[in-house]
Amino acid sequence: MLSLRDRNQKEIQKKLQDEMERQGFDGLILTDYGAIYYATGYASRFQQINPIPGYTMAVVPAKGPCTLILSEFEMQSPGVYCKDIEIKTLTSGIFIDEVESMVTEKPETPDSNAGFLHALNLIKSVRSKAKIGVQIEYMTVGPMKYLMDHAGDAQLADCGDLLNRVRASRRNGRLPL
Repeated sequence: MLSLRDRNQKEIQKKLQDEMERQGFDGLILTDYGAIYYATGYASRFQQINPIPGYTMAVVPAKGPCTLILSEFEMQSPGVYCKDIEIKTLTSGIFIDEVESMVTEKPETPDSNAGFLHALNLIKSVRSKAKIGVQIEYMTVGPMKYLMDHAGDAQLADCGDLLNRVRASRRNGRLPL
């Protein structure tokens, strides 16, 4: 794995967005640890240890920077290590000393689908009839049903092949060793 300082995040985003355009995708919702790292440069320890879809995710829009969606438990790390991405922090129902001064209200019960709703809204705010890529092989029934129920006019499609194609491609004919 390349170190973050050696990554060209804008080039990675461009590769993803070029392939998305070629395949007609308006946005991607990434839930797998490796795909999140690839798209944003953020290696979520929470997602690596407990790979529940929706706890940490990345949104890759057709144009513009990727958005990393994560809980306030992880909110400080990506701001320090990741560049050229947007960060959306989801409030949890758990009291965290360092965070309490920044949050005025906590939900009684955390909404496990809040990240998915935010991801859908980000993509659909540009085009309501969007073609949205999801990593179907990493989705469990509950989150997939939620996305299907809330997609509205948007079409959900598997983006696994798109990700594999982009990650296997090389720039300038060579891979870094």
